Amino acid sequence: MEENILFEVSGVGKKYGTASVLNDIDLYVKKGEVLGLIGENGAGKSTLLKIIAGVEEATSGKMKMNGAPYTCTNPVQANKQGVGMVFQEQSLIKNLTAGQNIFLGREKKYKKFGLINWKALYADAKSILSEENIDPTVKISALDFAARQMVEIDKVFNIVQEYKKNGTLILLDEPTSVLSETEIEKLFKKIELLKAAGNSVIFVSHRLNEVIAISDRIYVFKDGAKVAEVNKAEATEKLLQEKMVGRSTSEEYFKINRQKTPDKEVVLEVKNLGQKGAFKDVNFKLHKGEILGMCGVVGSGKESVCSVILGDEDFSEGEILLHGVLQRFKSPADALKKGILSIPKERREEGILGIRSIIENISLSNFRPVMKHSLISKKLQIAHAQEWVQKLGIKCASVFENAETLSGGNAQKVVFARVIASEADIIILDHPTRGVDVGAKEEIYDLIRDIADKGVAVIMLGDTLDECIGMSNRLLVMKDGIVTQEFDAGAHNKPEQVDIVRFMM
Repeated sequence: MEENILFEVSGVGKKYGTASVLNDIDLYVKKGEVLGLIGENGAGKSTLLKIIAGVEEATSGKMKMNGAPYTCTNPVQANKQGVGMVFQEQSLIKNLTAGQNIFLGREKKYKKFGLINWKALYADAKSILSEENIDPTVKISALDFAARQMVEIDKVFNIVQEYKKNGTLILLDEPTSVLSETEIEKLFKKIELLKAAGNSVIFVSHRLNEVIAISDRIYVFKDGAKVAEVNKAEATEKLLQEKMVGRSTSEEYFKINRQKTPDKEVVLEVKNLGQKGAFKDVNFKLHKGEILGMCGVVGSGKESVCSVILGDEDFSEGEILLHGVLQRFKSPADALKKGILSIPKERREEGILGIRSIIENISLSNFRPVMKHSLISKKLQIAHAQEWVQKLGIKCASVFENAETLSGGNAQKVVFARVIASEADIIILDHPTRGVDVGAKEEIYDLIRDIADKGVAVIMLGDTLDECIGMSNRLLVMKDGIVTQEFDAGAHNKPEQVDIVRFMM
């Protein structure tokens, strides 16, 4: 093997009982290289990263770092050897400050006579978090999800480089899923600085454009095996999609052939709606069976409009009419009673109850199908869950399994099962495909079409412009709190991305 190889994996496999999730994996990472890993949910990417990070133990195979045998049984051992991982699910302690989290377990260097020099600790934390403009004295619980992710990333970078200034390996598992474009740019600059110092990165993401942008080489995983290696020069989204799913993607990917003309019936009307400091003069009508896409950069106002419609926030001016009747929802529960439901973008935190079973999660929004004699029937509840697991192809050991054990795509399907079963008239989809792979996205698009076919009206905040265009009947573009343009997005009249961007920026 070449002298510039930093990390090497040979014949690594992983089994849970008789089930094999990784099969004879060989790969290497060069010094100063970003290696991209892509694949559908369950392909084995995260499992491999956890083995390298010491969270999981391989069933077979060997690993080397700088040509020497590499073994570890926990993340601390990995850190001391120059390996650190930013996990898909955040590991920060919410009741501690950002600075305390940065140096958690490493406070010793700030101790003198048994007391911690908090001034010195926070000064160093401030320096680490300076680019993010995050106050190190603020509790994690007070930060939004994206800010917490930046703290997580900075923490791992700092831990590993404390042990080794160069020749380190950073593992990033879906690090950008909740970050803004600006934050992603900052992260990529950090990665480039790490590379320049001789460090390496393994980068896992479902956003193929990001993988292509930051990676020097890309490995494609499928069903626990490495099925392809693609160099940066030849990498395109279309090629990678085909390698991942074994077929080409086209208009069929967004199920455009299933897009129907919405009903003339108006289910929701917004008139001159405004929220002080967030948006103003928003007007639109939402029709039965329509998918209305809302586009705009972070802070454009689209998220706030949806929050107001859901009753999560109040509005300062204008009107909301539901089936022609004026409304002012006091809470999401109030909106749900009137037939409006949301699928939040942070499904792990807001969309599902991780410590509850799949059975309980599916029943959350509507208990009517599982009631008998005014009481919840466990038998009906189980049968109800099993029906939806079968319908949506949710991969799980059983319906009694806790939702937190599911992959991102399957967790999202559980949320969709609950939404469909809720019998809501209007559903707001906040980035419904965030953090899921190409195959799972295609299945989710099918589910959204199913919902619209039933006459449910959908407001969709897509993860990408391509997604919004492909799925929507109509598009609203927002910038600086106002609607700047409306586009027809009929099946045979899809606008170009460049036309939309002009009204976003």
